[in-house]
Amino acid sequence: MRALISIFLVLIWLPAAAQFNPQYNSYMLDGLVINPAYTGTRECLSMVGLHSSQWVGFEGAPMSDFLSIHTPLNNRHAIGINILNDRIGVRNMTSILPSYAYHLKISNTKKLAFGVNAGVNFFNIRNSDVKTFTQDDAFQDNTNTRSLPNIGAGLYYYTKKFYLGLSAPTLFSNDFTNVATKSSAFQMQSKEMVMILSTGGTVDITEDFVWKPSLLFKSILAGVYQVDLNSTFYYKERVSLGASYRHKDAIVGLIGYRFNSQFDIGYSYSFPLSSIIRVSSGSHELIIRYELRKKVDTFNPRYF
Repeated sequence: MRALISIFLVLIWLPAAAQFNPQYNSYMLDGLVINPAYTGTRECLSMVGLHSSQWVGFEGAPMSDFLSIHTPLNNRHAIGINILNDRIGVRNMTSILPSYAYHLKISNTKKLAFGVNAGVNFFNIRNSDVKTFTQDDAFQDNTNTRSLPNIGAGLYYYTKKFYLGLSAPTLFSNDFTNVATKSSAFQMQSKEMVMILSTGGTVDITEDFVWKPSLLFKSILAGVYQVDLNSTFYYKERVSLGASYRHKDAIVGLIGYRFNSQFDIGYSYSFPLSSIIRVSSGSHELIIRYELRKKVDTFNPRYF
């Protein structure tokens, strides 16, 4: 049974990883995970840690840990870094992606950022962890860690109440099968390139309530797409409660609390709509954000 599960996970996850990786519910709290142009937009030193456990109850299901740090250097330049560890079945991938963004001031309230990231993906396959019914040489040896470079780019327009982003987080295709066979695995395949459009804003309902609707659209040039519709309500700038619908995939509930101007915490639960519900109770995600600000403007809280 363990062998079947491991093989099944690899077969269904590798195409998905090439298509829509990463897959996070809490990207609304840290846009750097989907767009390098988000670097420095928080206008302070911002640090975010995230843990995601998908398909709970399914042996060998995906688990991810993510850390991002970014800060402006001055009014125009900003730098950051993403570190991701993703585990699925016998496969392990770690990505280290430094990022840079240039911020162009359009007016006193409007900015446009141009961002790039460039780094390395490290792959490792533990074939010996697969338990087979009969001896199979294909599962006797582990694949040593392989490293492959990757780059991404993006645009991000933002004001105090609206944002619009367009990005391609990974411009190159890292062929996982070729990594295992030690052949060339760094190639440009336009049909596999993922484009991400993100947009949203805030609406003041009352003095205490703020509504933040947002949309995320992912598309592969080959014709595959995914749509996330999100709606979050904030009460007195501290408590947040929201829901998301991921087209034909999941319904997500989100809750968050802002302890002060520096510290946020959020939790989300995904209820699957696909056939995976037969073997999984859903997915969990925890995110923590800590920020160091020289000046705190309580009249203009940041919602994105």
